[in-house]
Amino acid sequence: MNLALTADQQMIRDAAEAFLADASDSAAVRAALASESGHDEAVWRRIGSEFGWCAIAIPEQYSGLGLGAVELALIQEQAGRRLLCSPFFNTVCLRRISCWKSALTPPRSGSCRKSRWAGCARPRHFRTAHGAIPDWRATRAGERWVLAGRAVRVPDAGAADMLVLPAQTDSGEVGLFAVQAGARGMHVELLNTWDATRRFASLDLHEAPAEPADDPARARRATCTPPDCAAVHRRRATRRRAAVS
Repeated sequence: MNLALTADQQMIRDAAEAFLADASDSAAVRAALASESGHDEAVWRRIGSEFGWCAIAIPEQYSGLGLGAVELALIQEQAGRRLLCSPFFNTVCLRRISCWKSALTPPRSGSCRKSRWAGCARPRHFRTAHGAIPDWRATRAGERWVLAGRAVRVPDAGAADMLVLPAQTDSGEVGLFAVQAGARGMHVELLNTWDATRRFASLDLHEAPAEPADDPARARRATCTPPDCAAVHRRRATRRRAAVS
C-alpha cells in the first residue's frame, strides 16, 4: 500500500497553501469576521472559478474533476491552518456527503461559484446516516412541497443562498429538500459562538416552500437500519482481512 501523495495531490496542496497564505492572512480573517456574511465574496468566487475546488469531489459526468476525499482533505487542512472564513465546507463537503448518503444526483461543479449552501442541516437525526427519523416534515400542498421543523445549530444558515434539509414525507419516506434563503415561513436567528470564524444559526420553518432534491424513494433505498449497517461494516471488515491475508 502506497500512502504517499501523488504529483497531482501535491500540486493541489501546494496551490492551496500558496493561495490561502495571501487570501486568508490575519488581516483578511479579521475583515471577514467584521463583515455581514462572515466571508470575503471575492475569495469565494476565486475558490469556485479560478481554483475549481468546488468541482473536486464531483464526478466527471457532472462536469467535475472526479477526485475524492484525499484531495478535499488536503484543501481542508490548509483552510484550517489559515482559518479560512468561507462557506466551502458546508457548500462543497457537506453537500457532497448528503448527496452520497442519500443516493442523490451530485451537484454540478459550477453551482458553488454563484451560490452558498448550508450543506445538509440535521435537526437531530438523519435516517440515511443513523437509522433515525428526522424532525423535518415535508408535506404536499397542491403541486408543491412545504417543510416544517426546527434545527438548533445550522452552519452558515445566515449567509446561505439555499439550504438542503432531510425531511420525512407523509408516506414515511425520507429525502432531501432544497429551501431558498428568505423563503416564506423561514426564520433564521444568528447564534453567538466561541469560534467567530464558523457561524451558526437556529432555523425554524413553518410551511416553507421547498423543492425535492431527488425522489425520496431512492433516498430510502440507500438507507439502512443500525443492524443492517453493522452487517455491512462486518462484511467490509471480512473482505479487508481476506485481502490482507
